[in-house]
Amino acid sequence: MFETLLLDFIAKHYRDAAHSIFAPSASHMWMTCSGSLIPNLIAPDNAGIEAAEGTVAHEIGEQWLKTGERPDERVGEIVRIDEGRETFEIEITQSMLDYVEDYVAWCMNLPGNHYVEQRVFFSKYTPIPNQGGRMDFAAARRHVLNITDLKYGQGVQVYAENNSQGLLYALGFFLKWDWLYNFQEIAIRIAQPRRDHMDVWETDRKTLLAFARKVKVAARAAWTLNAPLKPSEKACQFCKVKAYCPAFLKIAEDISKGCFADLNDPIDRDASIEVVESTEAGLFDPQLEKPILLTTQAMAKALPFRGAFEKWFSEVEAELEQRALDGQTIPGRKLVEARTNRQFADERKAVARMGEAGVHWTHLYSTKFTSPAQAEELLRKFGMKKGDAVEFLSPVVRKPPGKPTLVPESDARPVYVPPAADVFDDLDADDDEL
Repeated sequence: MFETLLLDFIAKHYRDAAHSIFAPSASHMWMTCSGSLIPNLIAPDNAGIEAAEGTVAHEIGEQWLKTGERPDERVGEIVRIDEGRETFEIEITQSMLDYVEDYVAWCMNLPGNHYVEQRVFFSKYTPIPNQGGRMDFAAARRHVLNITDLKYGQGVQVYAENNSQGLLYALGFFLKWDWLYNFQEIAIRIAQPRRDHMDVWETDRKTLLAFARKVKVAARAAWTLNAPLKPSEKACQFCKVKAYCPAFLKIAEDISKGCFADLNDPIDRDASIEVVESTEAGLFDPQLEKPILLTTQAMAKALPFRGAFEKWFSEVEAELEQRALDGQTIPGRKLVEARTNRQFADERKAVARMGEAGVHWTHLYSTKFTSPAQAEELLRKFGMKKGDAVEFLSPVVRKPPGKPTLVPESDARPVYVPPAADVFDDLDADDDEL
């Protein structure tokens, strides 16, 4: 009885809100971890300035795509955005327009009929009605559907392959318009211009309908109190309650112990003991292999959780600080004033004071040379177009090679190839001759 009343209360609240309960933007959570849906619906919104900037960028993109005109007249405009518990003032800059332009041009060049910021629904597959989301852009023609989702943030790189948010938009659009277009080919596209990342994943009708069946199962499982918790890299990344989620803590514990359900104890305890005993006896053999604490497979399984864990510790600390402010006693901890650095109370008076000691004001300021991106934005303010600014600076700009880094296999960048071992042989030969 209580469960029914609570679910009815949540459903009624969200009927009056702008977002669906089964929001596509949170589908990476509720489709993976059933138990995350209701706690996240109840938790306070913790969206920050990045979300506010994204809201403004989407508004500009919508205006641009609908009018076909670049809204240069809005540069310098301050837009007030309420996100979570705060209100942010976001300035529209030339740089923001340049990034949005990459998204707009990518969309406008697609053939077919264009649909901008359309509300689509997939309630056929959810246990409650009126469930859907606001799709950024779609281009549709006979047999072909392209869904494009703008990601203005640059903190987390988003990929198109099996992207549940994009697939839900495609499903909603499919349910509304398939009678007209008879879709067979479907493309999910992610535009993340601030990371220079434009990703495309091509799929088909059969795959989309198979995904719809998964949505139905996942939505019904999530629409219950105390649904099972199943942490994962994507599910935990933006979960609002992972700071006090017992399942997430269990994952951290399992990873720290190297105990995974599908791995046989990756710690080679016998080898470790053998090396320790040999070392203590003064018999250490340098040829003896290092003790294996974690297998490559175990570490590879742990690595995707890095971002979630780092954010988790910050959220745990913030939650404990708030509880301490509310009067709770935190075992082993206490509230104090944070250390701060000294600062001048009045800059002009400080300059005058230093002048009394014979120090000229030019010695009191330091400068840091601008970056290429900042220089391009400065040139934009002087009236130069984005492409012209990049070309103008190209003779004095270089892009050094990046260090090898691990990324998901779906990343479009080519596999790193180490330099050839004999790359310096010619130089050595020259040295010998000298």
